[in-house]
Amino acid sequence: MLNTAASLPPPSEYQKPRFAVPRGACDSHTHVIPESGWKLVPEASYIPALAPSPVHMAMLNALGLEHGVVVQPSIFGTDNTVVVEAIAQAPQRLRGVAAVNPSIADSTLQALHEQGIRGVRFNVMLGGGGGIKAMTELASRLAALNWHAEILVDGHLLPDLRPALQALPCRLVIDHMASLRADIGPDAAPVRALRELVADRDTWVKLSGAYRLADQPSDARLAERGRMLESHVTLVYAMTDAGLTSFLVDTYLPGLTRRHSEPLGYRFLPTADMIFEDVRVPDAALLGAPGEGMKTFLSTFNVSRLGNASELIGFATRALAEATDYAKQMLH
Repeated sequence: MLNTAASLPPPSEYQKPRFAVPRGACDSHTHVIPESGWKLVPEASYIPALAPSPVHMAMLNALGLEHGVVVQPSIFGTDNTVVVEAIAQAPQRLRGVAAVNPSIADSTLQALHEQGIRGVRFNVMLGGGGGIKAMTELASRLAALNWHAEILVDGHLLPDLRPALQALPCRLVIDHMASLRADIGPDAAPVRALRELVADRDTWVKLSGAYRLADQPSDARLAERGRMLESHVTLVYAMTDAGLTSFLVDTYLPGLTRRHSEPLGYRFLPTADMIFEDVRVPDAALLGAPGEGMKTFLSTFNVSRLGNASELIGFATRALAEATDYAKQMLH
């Protein structure tokens, strides 16, 4: 069992984001640990630091997050009291993920639903939340409630688990980027299996737990993995013999590599230089005729430019506020 020093407490203060947080932003994964009233299961793998509901809400407010998801930690087993009580502190803003046994009664599941639970966690790595067998047994009942199955799993098992996960009748959520370390490349079998699950069925991956996956949470390889999971299709504008041409390609097509760029420092737009080596683009992938890429671009520009303008106004407003605060500090 880990000691409390290995389970870090929440920060004493939070830094306001430097970007405009979008409306409806949600923290998808938080464990709430009250100051009292909880009991560890015998097989608990660590002793938690305290992180009570008021601290959780202060974090959401400081970061400009409208909503949050409280997740049952493995150390409490199937006693979901902490999660339910945390949701009750702000039922309009919070939802929860519970841990249950397959033998749970339908009436109990319905009661949890009314208390704000919307999914069940299956902790394959640390225990305290059932495994693949329990998930398979419960999946149809979760689907009936429009809940999701959430799995904490060693991503190296995904190639073998993929058929079982693929067959689930409910939505699937994979915790902490499948617990795959940053040095595992995009073409490794576990990462391919993760991408295929996202592409082929209703699967979501939490971009959380970065501190577990690299020596530095800011490791650029983790950011690249997050972008990788966004889409399997990339829109390309390329200068051809016929002129600017637009087409779609599989993002991970063999022979295709990307160098992410930040035009004008605009980091929110996933823009990259695309390098093709012995890649053939079929006619079916063309958007319009060869040489009509500018026409394709302008056909979407009228729709997107209002949003782009509002975003740029937000950036400028925030930049002015930051500059004003800095100038005030320099005057003191």
